[in-house]
Amino acid sequence: MLRKFLNTALVTVATLATSNTFAASYNKNCAPCDYPKSYDQGYEVCPSQLMAAYNSPARIDVNCAWDVLINAAFIYWNVSEDGLSLSLSDADGPGLPINPGRVTDLNFKYKPGFKVGLGFNTPQDNWQIYAQYTWLHFTDKVSTAAPNLPLGSLYPLQAHPDNVQDGTTVIRIDRANERWKVDLDLLDCELARPYYVGTMLTFRPHAGLRAQWIDQKLDSNYRNASTLRYFNVNKKSTSWALGPRFGFDTNWILGAGFRLIGNAASGLVYTKYKINHDEQNATDPTAYSVQFNDKVSFLRPIADFQMGLGYGTYFGDNSFHFDIFATYDFHIFWNQNMFRTFTDDVSLGNNFVDLGDLYLHGLTLNVRFDF
Repeated sequence: MLRKFLNTALVTVATLATSNTFAASYNKNCAPCDYPKSYDQGYEVCPSQLMAAYNSPARIDVNCAWDVLINAAFIYWNVSEDGLSLSLSDADGPGLPINPGRVTDLNFKYKPGFKVGLGFNTPQDNWQIYAQYTWLHFTDKVSTAAPNLPLGSLYPLQAHPDNVQDGTTVIRIDRANERWKVDLDLLDCELARPYYVGTMLTFRPHAGLRAQWIDQKLDSNYRNASTLRYFNVNKKSTSWALGPRFGFDTNWILGAGFRLIGNAASGLVYTKYKINHDEQNATDPTAYSVQFNDKVSFLRPIADFQMGLGYGTYFGDNSFHFDIFATYDFHIFWNQNMFRTFTDDVSLGNNFVDLGDLYLHGLTLNVRFDF
């Protein structure tokens, strides 16, 4: 009986030892999971290793094509900037409390412009190269007169305080006008890859460069009520900028060729400014009270946003593609008002840079053709 028990115990121990040895050997030589990946995660993969459609290319793909796209757009944008106020009115005249007063600003109306774009589809993992130029040149004007003439007056907000002083007497200004001219030119170059992230949603991440040229000229004219002669305050800023820009475009597909559009991009550009300030004397416009120029460089952030509706379709046995879409655009250029404002008629050099932001928003109508 004892012998039978010992034989059974020896067989059990031997079986357990063999099982543990086999298990250790198996775990050492096999992958940690039952279904090892067929690719190195984080590195390039073959198309057959991707789930169909998800993250697959979503660019427009026409048959027997040159893989070229052209785009043209009409823009109707409102442009505004901080720190361009012309004057402050005073119904009772200089030396008395300003009550009530009214600030005169530019009207900041909508202005027309255009965009043109050219792109290429590459065989490199369905990447897309695209360049777009934006043109918007315009002039905005405003004029005003002092209230309650002949007692009322205007305080010139763009002039040096000492320039509107004749000794201890404040020069009365009865009329004023302002002209703001802006030339805006943008060039965006992008490397992108559109892809599916759902059955009805595509993303187009892109990275590239923004080059921009923004020239501003602000002419503020004030009339001396005593001499009935205007003196001019001319401020001019010319700038160019270059820097990286990143973003993503999204298409939310509705069906039957229609889609909702939501795009966003931002960047940081190195900007070089040249600023001029020429201010005529209020009592003798043939002479200048203030004249100087400056050259400075800064990093400036930018941001672009779009939302809208589009429709597109293939035609000609999928040899061509036509697309039309309308968006409402928003653009911000931070700290673009580099004009100086003087603040003291005693400490004549006291001043600050307005650093007002430049804002654009408005309608964009696009037509695109792929062939």
